[in-house]
Amino acid sequence: MDALDVRELGERFDVALCFGILHRMTDPIALLQALADVLTPEMYAEIDKEIAERGTHTPTEVATLDATVLDVTTEDDCHWASVHFTGMLREDGMVLPKPFDEVWNLVKPVDGKTGWLLAGIRQPA
Repeated sequence: MDALDVRELGERFDVALCFGILHRMTDPIALLQALADVLTPEMYAEIDKEIAERGTHTPTEVATLDATVLDVTTEDDCHWASVHFTGMLREDGMVLPKPFDEVWNLVKPVDGKTGWLLAGIRQPA
């Protein structure tokens, strides 16, 4: 199934991790719009801004990917999870892959009115 057709499934998912996929798309805006239901409004705006600033690009290739759940907590009316991603990727037509290191923060309301939403991405120092 094409990632752009995700809404056709007619289902909700607790987690949708699309690591590196926006960078590989020839039309990342179309995928961003298709994934709007799994992003917080703030995360959607940030990714939209980054795509607009980037302009024309060569799609990114994720060569290797490892993920580790760092923490899952409940604070007030939300569950929070942090997932640490590491691996190797090629960007902008690079011949050799380079390492990457990111932590994704996800949030889900305790009442279950939505699934997990991507709330932020950071690169550890």
